[in-house]
Amino acid sequence: MLGSHAWVLSEISDRLDQTTLRSWVTNGGVEEEIQTGSLADLPPPGLWVEVLKERGLFAPGTIVLSGTLNMREGVNQFADHWRDRNERSGHRRHHQHRPRRRADGQTDQLTAR
Repeated sequence: MLGSHAWVLSEISDRLDQTTLRSWVTNGGVEEEIQTGSLADLPPPGLWVEVLKERGLFAPGTIVLSGTLNMREGVNQFADHWRDRNERSGHRRHHQHRPRRRADGQTDQLTAR
């Protein structure tokens, strides 16, 4: 799942377990939840900070894209439609993603709609 926004680590690092991420896919008009978990289920951000520092790559403004939550077994991830939601401190955000179709009819990358 690709998210449509990012968080500043210093603003959320003490409450990663309080941010719930969920996503659903729709195949043939049927929506199923494919992922659910918290930010604490992902590799800890401090791990990536240390790796970047060791490699001399850590600098202000650095953005790290890191892993994904486990997908539910048996749910087709190559869906017609993806929808995600995150909840943090009472804030809820919904984002919808649809596969982009190329001129030849093939599915390309996911783009936010």
